[in-house]
Amino acid sequence: MVDYDIDLSVFDNLMSALVANDSRVAALDTGPEDDAVALELAELLQKFDGDLRTSSLDVLQASLVQASDVRTGVLRIAKTVLYMSLTILVAAMLLFIAFALDSVLTRRALTEKEALLQEAYAADIAKSQFISVMNHELRTPLTSISASLALLKSGVLPHMPAKASRLR
Repeated sequence: MVDYDIDLSVFDNLMSALVANDSRVAALDTGPEDDAVALELAELLQKFDGDLRTSSLDVLQASLVQASDVRTGVLRIAKTVLYMSLTILVAAMLLFIAFALDSVLTRRALTEKEALLQEAYAADIAKSQFISVMNHELRTPLTSISASLALLKSGVLPHMPAKASRLR
C-alpha cells in the first residue's frame, strides 16, 4: 500500500461510528418506527460526507502527484536509454568505418608489397643475367689471351716479336 502522507483520521472516526451503531443498523426493519432511527443514522453519516470527499480528493491529488513523478522518472530513463542507444550506434558506426579503413589500407599495403616483390624478382633475374653475360664476356677474351700465351710459350712460332717475348 502506498503512503501518501495524508490525514486519514476521518476514516478512523467513520469506522468508530459504524462500529458503535452496528447493532442499531442490524435491528432496522422496514417498519415506520425504524424510519426515525434510519434518519438519525443517515444524519450521522452525512456529517462525514464533506470530510470523506476532502480526504478522497487529497488521496486522488497525492496519487496524481505520484503518477506524475513516476512518469517523469520513466521519461528520464527513456531519455537516458535513447542517449545510450545513440552513443552505441555512433560507436558502432565509427568502428565500422575504422574496420573498413583498416581493410582498405591493408589491401593497399599488400598490393604495394606484391609490386615490390615482383620488382625484386625482376631485379634478381636482371642481376643473374648481367652476371652471366659479364662472365661470358670476360671469359671469352681471357680464354683467347690465355691460349695465345700458351702458344707463345710452347715455341710453335719460330720467330717471336719483341713485345711477345716480354709476355712470356
